[in-house]
Amino acid sequence: MEEDNREACLIQAMDRYGRFILWYLNGLCRDGGIAEDLSQKLWVYVFQKFETKDFEHAGFLKRKARQLYIDEMRRLDSRPDITFMDEMPAPQERPVTGEPLDSRQEQGLFSDFWSRFDSLSFSDDQKLIFWLHARYGFTMKEVGERVGMASSTAYDQLKQVKEACLNHLNTNSDKV
Repeated sequence: MEEDNREACLIQAMDRYGRFILWYLNGLCRDGGIAEDLSQKLWVYVFQKFETKDFEHAGFLKRKARQLYIDEMRRLDSRPDITFMDEMPAPQERPVTGEPLDSRQEQGLFSDFWSRFDSLSFSDDQKLIFWLHARYGFTMKEVGERVGMASSTAYDQLKQVKEACLNHLNTNSDKV
């Protein structure tokens, strides 16, 4: 009997406020179809979640309608429609990179790089300064802290290494 009373109250509220809520939602959405869908969702939501006395408050119904509208617009903006596929597409193969996987391979990469400049004599600090800056993108302050020297000194050594390497590459490219 209580369920019949709830249904009767809902029908009465729909008769009394239904056109107003639909008009309100239509003004928000500017789309009659979406407004009708939201109106139907509102009445189902109110019937399932709230007490009978709440059905008779126009302000309450308008607030809930606005909340449903906002939720619907967020859903439409943030979740693209997913189309049905018979089969999942094959995963794309990851490109094989020359990136080292561990410290041993990293050391091999370091040694291989500097073996190309064997004719140039750089100190271990100069090689490390260049490596930290070029490979890892460290700032000169960070490089100086790691090597244990002032950043200006590290910068000067980096500049010398870059110039020497560039000259070496330019002179060797003429021979090729």
